[in-house]
Amino acid sequence: MTQALFKMSRPNNLLMIVFAMFAFRFGFAHTIAPEDFTQWMQFLGMILTIVLITAGGNFINDYFDVRVDRINKPNAVYVETQVKRRVVILSHIVATTLGVLISFFVGKSMHSYLPFVAAICISVALGLYTPFFKKRVLSGNLLVSLCIGVIPIWSVWPQLSNLHIAFWTAVFAGFAFTLNFSREIIKDIEDAEGDAAENYKTLPVVMGTQTARIYALLFLFAALIIGGVTLFIAATQQHSIGTLYLIGMGMCLPLTVCLFAVFMANSKEGFHKASLILKITMAVGITCGFVLRFV
Repeated sequence: MTQALFKMSRPNNLLMIVFAMFAFRFGFAHTIAPEDFTQWMQFLGMILTIVLITAGGNFINDYFDVRVDRINKPNAVYVETQVKRRVVILSHIVATTLGVLISFFVGKSMHSYLPFVAAICISVALGLYTPFFKKRVLSGNLLVSLCIGVIPIWSVWPQLSNLHIAFWTAVFAGFAFTLNFSREIIKDIEDAEGDAAENYKTLPVVMGTQTARIYALLFLFAALIIGGVTLFIAATQQHSIGTLYLIGMGMCLPLTVCLFAVFMANSKEGFHKASLILKITMAVGITCGFVLRFV
């Protein structure tokens, strides 16, 4: 049961969040990296908050999605097969409550209640995701993408008064939001069969796979525009040649590959591969956030 709960928490995704927060804080925002014990505790507390709340959201998502998952991914259904439903609910409550409590003490240490308020809002949103937002066209996609887009901001909070840090935070927040929005739509295309069976009104169920693909491509193109505008700004501000190469090769080129992968996908397996490429592109983008420190 413990192993099944661990898998339900999506450990790979949680590690990606931790990696992102360290990469951003010690990358382009290295000038505000933690220096003393208090700052380290605040930063680690922010990481624990978002990791626990995300894990709690994953638990409740699997709880409500069990019938859909039996169709879409029958080999990865743990609720009622390896873990009792009440254990899943209890795990959600414990993880979410711990995350919110940690955010309260972190916010108190920072003399700000914004982390606490944000943690509550994210917890409520993730708790309502499957039973409410996911069943409506694009609502669930928007919600999850907003939560992902918050991670760069969460990583450097509350030192956003520095214009250099604020600029790169906005770049990576926009990059994360648009790229994840596209990936959420692609995942909905993969899961269309099970979602239709449960009457979920996702984009591919309501408007068809081809229309959903167009939306995914549009958001990918929006991410590419963010990369292009960033490259232009970096060039006009006479940033180092290393920065220009990093933006071009680390962000714009992988996004072009993603556009091609989504355009060429014509089956569930093809869209699954496109989704994996998008996930790799996000990891590359996070790495770029760290490498910026050196270029």
